[in-house]
Parts: sequence; C-alpha cells; structure tokens
Amino acid sequence: MNQTTNLLLIIMLLLLSLVVDTNSTGNVKANLSFMVSAKLTTTEPQGRFVSGAGYIGTGSMKSLLSKYEGYRNCKYSDTKGISTIGIGWNLESNSGTTGRLIGINWPNCINDGQVNTLYEYSVRRAANELYDYLPWSRNLPKGVRDVLVRMSFNMGIGNSSRGLLSFKNTLELLRQGDYRGAADGFRNSQWCRDVRTTRCTEETARIARGE
Repeated sequence: MNQTTNLLLIIMLLLLSLVVDTNSTGNVKANLSFMVSAKLTTTEPQGRFVSGAGYIGTGSMKSLLSKYEGYRNCKYSDTKGISTIGIGWNLESNSGTTGRLIGINWPNCINDGQVNTLYEYSVRRAANELYDYLPWSRNLPKGVRDVLVRMSFNMGIGNSSRGLLSFKNTLELLRQGDYRGAADGFRNSQWCRDVRTTRCTEETARIARGE
C-alpha cells in the first residue's frame, strides 16, 4: 500500500467522522470527531489499585512494608544475599524495570522519591497479580487481603512450586473462610522461618482474626 492510498484512506475516515447536525435556528453545526484512537499498552501495572480493592498504596500498607522489608536508600544484600534497595526492591530480578522506572539499572543509592516510585510499582504489581491469579481473594476481609498483598510483594505470586501460589492447601482454607486454619498453615511454612518471628507472628495473627 503506497503513501497516496494511505492518504486517501485517512481522508475517507475523516469524512466519515464528520457529523452534521441542524440546531433549532436552522444553522448547521459541524462536529469533527476522530473515530480512531491510539490506545497505549504496557506490561506495567496501571493505577493505584485494582478494581474492587480500593486500598493499595495506603499509608498503613507502606508503613508495614517498610517495617517488614526495611527502608534503605542505598544498595544492600538481604538475608538471602540478594542485592536490594528501597523497600524490598530486588535489583537482580528487576534490573530492566529499575532502569525504566528511575533511569538507572544498578543504582548504589537512590533518593526518597525514587524509593517511592519503586515501591508504588511493586505494590501495584503484587495486588494485580493477586487478583489475576486468585480472583476470589477480592471477597476476603480487607486485613486478610492486605496480608496476601504483602506476601505477594515479598515472595512474588509464583507458581505451584514457589511464591504465594505454592501455598495451595493454605489458600484453599482461606477461600473456604477457615482463617485460623490458614494462619496455622502459613505459620508452619518456610516463609514464616524466612521472614523471622515478628512479621510471621503479626501477619498470621491478622489472618486468624479474619479482620
């Protein structure tokens, strides 16, 4: 298809989009509207929260994740030896994404604004993946949903052998509303041992209460 043909198609589209209305005084009013719009697509999570959640990015969420994950402006190695920065941001698995978000793939130190940019991306991604893979979690009590978002933030949504989705039996207990049973399941897991006593104790208590 040559440039002349392309131009003719564009003109035809514009002519088709010309809508002519006649108002009460008989004057002609022309309204030119564009029928073809450009939709931007991206693999990055969009918006502050997924439809039906309404709580992602709240102060309490950020406060707790800062407490559990740590808040560091400069790069450090976490308990597993992974290069990390900000609020639990994994530099190794997110190297390309880091560059897109703050312009530096492997920063040694970042400012508070950059920490927040990485945090916002992470928590949106954690929530989006939670609702994509476990749509029934939308109906859980808010406090329990919050815990699952933080767990997804920490270990990733994963699959049947790793991450949050690897807790198949425990998640089924949650789906059925057995919050105490689910809390016991998480409490007796490797995740609980990895994140240490305080986080595990507090998060499983929130689940057990079904708040």
